Amino acid sequence: MGSADYWSKGSRVEVTSKEQGFKGAWFDAMVGEPLVYHKSKFKKKWLTLIEYTNLCSEDGHTPLREYSDAIFIRPLPPGEEEEGEVDMEEDGE
Repeated sequence: MGSADYWSKGSRVEVTSKEQGFKGAWFDAMVGEPLVYHKSKFKKKWLTLIEYTNLCSEDGHTPLREYSDAIFIRPLPPGEEEEGEVDMEEDGE
């Protein structure tokens, strides 16, 4: 996977947060929209719309979707496989 491939729509990533109670935790998510440059009066940053795999919105059913600063997003660790992929060696085929 190339250095920017994990920013494409549908790519699996991990996301963290600096909010209290979430520091140091990384959550599995999918990219909903690629990077967007956001410039306000005080800050300039790259944002990505992400959809968490295991976190729900306030209704308790819909996956949580939010814009996250690119500094809090990283590709999946080495060895993580995309959903649906099968390692033929593990199946003995």
